[in-house]
Amino acid sequence: MKKFPFFSLALMGLVLLASCSKERDEDGQASIAQTDEVARSADAGVETMADAIVFRSDSDEVALPECVVITDSGPDVYPRLVTLDFGDGCTDALGRTRTGMMHLSMSAPWTEVGSLREVTFEDFTVTRPFQTVAIGVEGVRQLERLEPGEEGESRWARTINTVLTHPEFTVLRDFEGIRRWIAGEGDPEADQLWGLTGTGSHTRNGLTRTRTVIEELILDRTCGETVSGVVEIDRPVLEDGVMDFGEGACDGTATLTIAGEVYTIDL
Repeated sequence: MKKFPFFSLALMGLVLLASCSKERDEDGQASIAQTDEVARSADAGVETMADAIVFRSDSDEVALPECVVITDSGPDVYPRLVTLDFGDGCTDALGRTRTGMMHLSMSAPWTEVGSLREVTFEDFTVTRPFQTVAIGVEGVRQLERLEPGEEGESRWARTINTVLTHPEFTVLRDFEGIRRWIAGEGDPEADQLWGLTGTGSHTRNGLTRTRTVIEELILDRTCGETVSGVVEIDRPVLEDGVMDFGEGACDGTATLTIAGEVYTIDL
């Protein structure tokens, strides 16, 4: 029988291990990209509508799709209860299609420190522009008004405890952080920039990944994309990752770095 030197076997093992590791990383980055896509769909589908309702009583410039049916207890009545009924499909000006209902409860005017906005869902889904997959949303999302920031900007404590349903998988999502209005406050014609910091987790297929914002995420409402900021991703089995959303361009991409490998993610 022909014998292989020990170092040859060791080398083969290392090559195999590296190959398997790369495959796992490629699977991992695809999984992270899919999970983030689902989370972004939920965020964009929920917060734009909730914000529109909150600010609607303050400005006639804020537009809601004509196809949504709004039941409102009244802008000057608190606690204020609002239901948005999107029926079997209602598409907004940015091309997002929603179905089902969102229920909003507001304890006090949004300008009042300590006021709480809570959003719950009933048979609710959202489909992003140019996508065919509808994301289901269940659970609770809350915003609590905080004292203004150092530059006088409005700030909220943001809490999310939701279940996001993709046709091929389910994501349990938790998040706690600070949301702030960076630019455009009080001027609906100006560019609207929002910032987000905090820590959360996504659980998919029994594995929980922790995400920590290490450089503030900036959302540009003009294009509906996160345009800058960095998130650190702690994975329980494989190497950790870092998601970088760029330098401010609405290009719909981010980079994900895992074990020295850099992947481009289409948002």
